[in-house]
Amino acid sequence: MSNAVDWKRLKSAFAQEARRKNSRADADHIVDCLRNFIGICGEFSVNRRMLLRIGYWVLEGSLRLLVPCCPDYGYSNGCYTFRGMGGGISLLAQCHIDFVEKVSKIFPQINPWFLVADLEAEDEAILLAVNKTKSEFLDLVSESAEAISKKVRAWGWKSSFMSECVPDLIRKESEKALEILNSCEFSQRIATDTHHRQHLYRKINSSFSVEQMLVRTRRTAAQYWVLGEYAHAHGFAICNHTTTNLSWYLKTEAAVLHNPISVY
Repeated sequence: MSNAVDWKRLKSAFAQEARRKNSRADADHIVDCLRNFIGICGEFSVNRRMLLRIGYWVLEGSLRLLVPCCPDYGYSNGCYTFRGMGGGISLLAQCHIDFVEKVSKIFPQINPWFLVADLEAEDEAILLAVNKTKSEFLDLVSESAEAISKKVRAWGWKSSFMSECVPDLIRKESEKALEILNSCEFSQRIATDTHHRQHLYRKINSSFSVEQMLVRTRRTAAQYWVLGEYAHAHGFAICNHTTTNLSWYLKTEAAVLHNPISVY
């Protein structure tokens, strides 16, 4: 993969950006870090567009990183089953902690914020699948956020509810989902994504209709789009696992650190 990257062009772009911002950032150092990074990341991060975004994020200096995580759903053989739910560090959260720890050896100043998806307490199908009330669900998510905090505190990292980071995420997600629904540009894409996600939906509820699955796909696409916009606007990059939803980040200018693991 490294051979396909035009490192000279990237170095030139970083040097130009550093001059524009009157920054003392070293373009050679950024390129060296990125060369190491592509040895541990997934393919979504290994292209000129995304490496430029990541490099500019490094150049800014804060290295703030959003790390969205699922609640502690039941799983088997490395994949979620949605049979039950706990209050510990979820499968995905642990995978992200392991990945971010590796990334921190390349970018020592990295500042991740692990976000547990408390908003899924609004999903009646999820509540039914895990056999929890909304109140029980939120209590377990709170326990998970605290468990992650204890795990990463030694590095100076933090964890919280996703809604604490983006308080109006549900409203923005709804607005974006409606935009996706009303645009013929996205109809085939949503249909294709839904096809690829059927196995996941069947784990949650084997009786979902096609329309119900399409609604869920639009909602998830909207969430990725909104998170990407929020991250870029506030100087964060995003860490994300392998999923069909990754491409929705390309509707934004967000830098994405692709953790090459799948949990579905």
